[in-house]
Amino acid sequence: MLINDIITGVESPWIELFDPTRVHPLRSAKKFISENANVAKQYLKDLPGSAEDEEYAEIAPGEGKIIEKDGQKLAVSRNKHGKLQIRSAVCPHMSCVVHWNNAEKTWDCPCHGSRFKADGTILEGPVLHPLHEIQMKGDKLKVKHVE
Repeated sequence: MLINDIITGVESPWIELFDPTRVHPLRSAKKFISENANVAKQYLKDLPGSAEDEEYAEIAPGEGKIIEKDGQKLAVSRNKHGKLQIRSAVCPHMSCVVHWNNAEKTWDCPCHGSRFKADGTILEGPVLHPLHEIQMKGDKLKVKHVE
């Protein structure tokens, strides 16, 4: 419709919004680089080996923490009834490590804004899959892939 309007000379309120010359790569390069550098920083900051191992007992009801066990980052929270919920802390979207949002009681991905409930189910974002459930068998971790 816009191409037709441009060719026929009809004024359209959408022409400015969809104008192919509206993007200025050189002017927007600084913001683009800054945003992507932040994604890289968030990813590198949370690589295995960069966090201290914490005890599950330290997590109070309604709280969540990232715990590293056997080289895996775990998103561990305790619900209001005291039950421990363990999920992979790696966001299925782009493999960044989620962080606990104490105000909302959610796991939030700092890279692209995906958000998950404490139980790992998706609240919003570009992510298409929930956080993988982690099951403890004695001292062994077993990932349960949920689609």
